[in-house]
Amino acid sequence: MYRESIKLFHELDHKRGVARLLEHFACAAAAQQEAGRSLRLAGAAAALRQNIGAPLTLAEQSKLEASLHPARQALANSAGTAAWMEGRALPIEKAIEEALVSDASSC
Repeated sequence: MYRESIKLFHELDHKRGVARLLEHFACAAAAQQEAGRSLRLAGAAAALRQNIGAPLTLAEQSKLEASLHPARQALANSAGTAAWMEGRALPIEKAIEEALVSDASSC
């Protein structure tokens, strides 16, 4: 359902929905021990949220950070920062492609 939803949100230009789903895919990647992919997707979602002026609430941010914690722990600070920055620089279409590389579940 997430795979279909992110495609539909992108087609509808519903950026907040795309950001939310990128976060879900990031959490799933963290749970699957795909640390670099997780942080790239989370970085892409953060950049999109910043661009549209739709920040997470404090509770949402806390939950997301808890889900991303394993990914951050798996990578050295510089590698984690690099993955995050790569994600922030990804065009939205590329971020969606990366999200769709494997199946994902929710945070």
